[in-house]
Amino acid sequence: MKLACIAHQGGYDAIPVDAYVDHLYKWAEAYHVTADGRPVAILYDCPDATPSWKCRSDVGIPIHGDVDSAGEVHVRELPAMDVMAYRYDGPASECPGMHRTMHAWLAEHGYDKVGPAIQVYLKHPTHEHGRLVVHAKVEAPIRRKPTKRKRAGPK
Repeated sequence: MKLACIAHQGGYDAIPVDAYVDHLYKWAEAYHVTADGRPVAILYDCPDATPSWKCRSDVGIPIHGDVDSAGEVHVRELPAMDVMAYRYDGPASECPGMHRTMHAWLAEHGYDKVGPAIQVYLKHPTHEHGRLVVHAKVEAPIRRKPTKRKRAGPK
């Protein structure tokens, strides 16, 4: 999938998703490319291990057409991948707890997470009681852990 993205640095619960998505749709129109699909956020850093002000993310929209990066918008390819996915509807500030649950499930079932988490927005984020609430399918690229082979002992 080809994405037009805007980079963000700071807490994941402070990403101005609506403003970025609106800007990206206007950019796509100005550059005559088709925007098609649900907006996404790619979350590169683990908020448990990275201070919130250092967390990096991209907010993007799927696009079709030939176009190069321009201004604050960069174009990137998102490769096909195997993912573990779950639905999340709740405060963005509580999403790291779901990521911890996901990591525990992956470890228990013999998988490694091999890339950044991707939030596919199912509807516009909302603001409730001063907090950003997201409605997303969260996807994590995974691969099965290699199995350890037993060595044959001496005969």
